[in-house]
Amino acid sequence: MRNATKRQKGQVIVECAFILPVVILLGIGTLEYANLFTHGHILTVAARHGARIASMHADETAARAAVINFLAPDSTTGHVFHYPFTGADCTITFEAFDAATDPASIVTGGSGGAVADAEHGDFIRCTISYPVPLLLKGMMPGTSGEEMIMTGRAIFMCN
Repeated sequence: MRNATKRQKGQVIVECAFILPVVILLGIGTLEYANLFTHGHILTVAARHGARIASMHADETAARAAVINFLAPDSTTGHVFHYPFTGADCTITFEAFDAATDPASIVTGGSGGAVADAEHGDFIRCTISYPVPLLLKGMMPGTSGEEMIMTGRAIFMCN
C-alpha cells in the first residue's frame, strides 16, 4: 500500500510538469489578449474624440491636441495607459472626404483631403496608430517581438 501511494505522488508530479506550463501559457495569453483589446478600445475611443472635434471645428491642430490630451496620463481625464504615453510614438492622421464619396472606401482606405477644406455633410476620418508593448515578447506572430502596432479609427460627418 505504501509503494502505491508513492507512485501516485510521483505520477501527480509528472502530470503537473506536463500540464502546468500549458496552463500558465494560456493564462498569460489571456492577459495579453485582454491588454491588446483594452488598448485597441482606448485608441478607438480617442479616434472618435478626435474625429468629433475635427468635424465640429474643422481644425486639425485642435483635434490632434484633443487626442493627445485624451491619451496622455493626466489625473483629470482618467484615460491612461499602464505605461508612460508619449505622443512621439503615436501616429495621428486626419482626412476629409467629400459627401459623395462611397462610404466603403472611407472605411477601408483611400486618401482624403485636408480637414480645413471640409464642408457640411463631408466626412472626417481620424486614424491613430500606437505601438503597444507586449507581455509575451517574441511569442506573438506578426509582431516585431517587443510591441504590436494597434490602430483605432473613427469617421464623423461634418456639421
